[in-house]
Amino acid sequence: MQTSLDQTKSRIAESSKSEIELRALEREARANRALLESFLGRFKATGAQEEARFQQPDARVVSRGEVPDRPAFPQTLPILAIALIVALLIGAMIALIQEQFERGFRSAEQIERLTGVPGLGFVPWLARRTRRGLTPDAFMVERPSSAFAESIRSAYAGIVLSRDGRAPRSILVTSAQSDEGKTAIALSLARLRAMASSRVVIVDADLRAPAVHERIRIARGPGLSDVLRGAVPLDEALRQDERTGAYLLSADGPTAHPSDLLAAPAMRQLLDTLASRFDLVVIDSPPVRAAADARILSNLAEVTLFIVRWGRMRREVALQALRQIEVPGRPLRVLVSMVDVRRHARYGFGDSGYYFGHDRKYYAE
Repeated sequence: MQTSLDQTKSRIAESSKSEIELRALEREARANRALLESFLGRFKATGAQEEARFQQPDARVVSRGEVPDRPAFPQTLPILAIALIVALLIGAMIALIQEQFERGFRSAEQIERLTGVPGLGFVPWLARRTRRGLTPDAFMVERPSSAFAESIRSAYAGIVLSRDGRAPRSILVTSAQSDEGKTAIALSLARLRAMASSRVVIVDADLRAPAVHERIRIARGPGLSDVLRGAVPLDEALRQDERTGAYLLSADGPTAHPSDLLAAPAMRQLLDTLASRFDLVVIDSPPVRAAADARILSNLAEVTLFIVRWGRMRREVALQALRQIEVPGRPLRVLVSMVDVRRHARYGFGDSGYYFGHDRKYYAE
């Protein structure tokens, strides 16, 4: 037991010695850790100072900056000049392209240049709000000082002047196709001359689709075909317009073989009789493309008035129709109808601005 006790004491002493050494090592380790952390902190602070020292700008002020009074870029004047030139070139190209693709007539100048047929000017378009439910010829009767009425007067004056001041006894009014305004112009011309104290008769030679009697509100009765066949006397077929005093020889409805009827000698005799009794005979015929009637009647009338709708009638169609009704020795004239005077005034043609602009004070609204 004594021996065992001594051994135990010996082991306890060694264990105490080892514990003392362990504590000493731990204290040394803590001291070293604290020293290392101190060194790391100083290293980071030193590195930050060095980095800050290296990043300091190496520059000096040469001259003081001043606030500019105008922009350095973009340069306005050169850019505007280039843009203007480019816009003019593009506009010219667009105008040339539109001119190439433009199929209608815009002025009497174009018609004379392309067809060689003298023009008589144009007739302005009458909007519905302007006419207030009236037909163009009825509007002209209500407003004899309007631009529309003056255009009809100007067209008639042009016809008279083209004949060295001799008034024609008969005028044929026709067009290449329908909806060109030929019937309205023919009736307006007849009523206008009647209002000027002339004895006028309008002959509705459109035996396929007559319309003159409807416009002046005269009931259909014995008419042109009846007179040509000898079924009705001329005086019985003539009816008078109460408002203007003009006379009407209407078409009495669809007729078989109307071209043959108009080409018969009786038609020439009838026109000669009317020309001897009246100051002016106005003939409204079917369109040239619709029937051969206009070509027949152009050989009978002293003057042929060809109506072209502004901006709508295709040029090649008008040229073909003009060649068909052209008669050597008989005047052929062209009148542009349904012209939008506001748009027309912007085109810059010689007749641009007629009935619009400074001169419109001469005409009633």
